[in-house]
Amino acid sequence: MAEFELKPLPFEEAIEAFKGKVPMTADEFYALAAEARAKAFTVSAVARMDILVDMHTAVEQAIEAGETLADFRNQLDDFFQARGWIAPEDLTPWRLETIFRNNVQTAYSTGRYKQMMDQVDEFPYWEYDAVNDSAVRPSHLAHDTKIYRADHAFWDTWYPPNGHN
Repeated sequence: MAEFELKPLPFEEAIEAFKGKVPMTADEFYALAAEARAKAFTVSAVARMDILVDMHTAVEQAIEAGETLADFRNQLDDFFQARGWIAPEDLTPWRLETIFRNNVQTAYSTGRYKQMMDQVDEFPYWEYDAVNDSAVRPSHLAHDTKIYRADHAFWDTWYPPNGHN
């Protein structure tokens, strides 16, 4: 039997969505109109642009290569080490996980939204699918398996990611 290794294909729409984000400080981010924030990358309490750019690069590489949270952490450690820095104390493992997950999930959701809109004439109805694990919120569970047209106002609020973590 021949041996082979399955490797994930790059999620081009997610990569494109994240690459379009511009690193900026939180002050700059919150000065933007809500619609413009979708094109911005920031990390609260990180004011140094070089650190923000390195974090943006690490997330981008993780999305492009399908890397894990551990890969992301290692990449940041490499960036900090190469610059002779010590990671800021407030970049705790929990916080790094939040930064990673929020940005990767937003990119994936944006990419999936683009794919779905490209086929909306063939598939005009979408189904909401809650995670259904022990952490699912009752409000999310209440919408599980509900089906709405793609242009329904429901998706303005409930299209993922639609909650923190």
